[in-house]
Amino acid sequence: MPPATPPTPDPPTPDPPAPAPPSGGEPDAAGLGAAASARAVAGGLGRLVGAWLPIAAGVGLLAHLTYLGLRPALAERAFLEERRARLAAEGAELTAAEEEIERLERALADPIYRERLRWRWRLEGATAAAREGDRDAAGAEHGPARAGAAGLALPPTAPPPNDSSPNEPPPHETDGADS
Repeated sequence: MPPATPPTPDPPTPDPPAPAPPSGGEPDAAGLGAAASARAVAGGLGRLVGAWLPIAAGVGLLAHLTYLGLRPALAERAFLEERRARLAAEGAELTAAEEEIERLERALADPIYRERLRWRWRLEGATAAAREGDRDAAGAEHGPARAGAAGLALPPTAPPPNDSSPNEPPPHETDGADS
């Protein structure tokens, strides 16, 4: 058997000549026309934009959410937190006021407490009248009466007219004609 000869490579075939530009322009340095060169640049630019478009869209979405979504949401959250704290303080004040009113309502429902208030008001009225009388008697240059200045309550000298206890009906005034 004769020795096998290695196959010889085919001689290289020359590249076909570039087609003439359809616009009839002069070929550029690479042998392409202006229109073909523009298509090559546009194709490269298209690939570049196609590669970076998803990244640009993601960055654009994040920018939109940050400036038009997140910042207003954070501002609203801060406003609502401040409002919540203010309303909680007002609620606590109203609750305390309501408890105070309920306490006073229960106290005023008690007849003993009401009678104590009446006596206190009578004593305060008598003390104020006694202070005024002492001040007039002693003269304004001597200052207030000593009992009033010391905060002592002076006992009333006589009960006020037409003063009745809570259990007695008030006296009726007559016009002189008894029936």
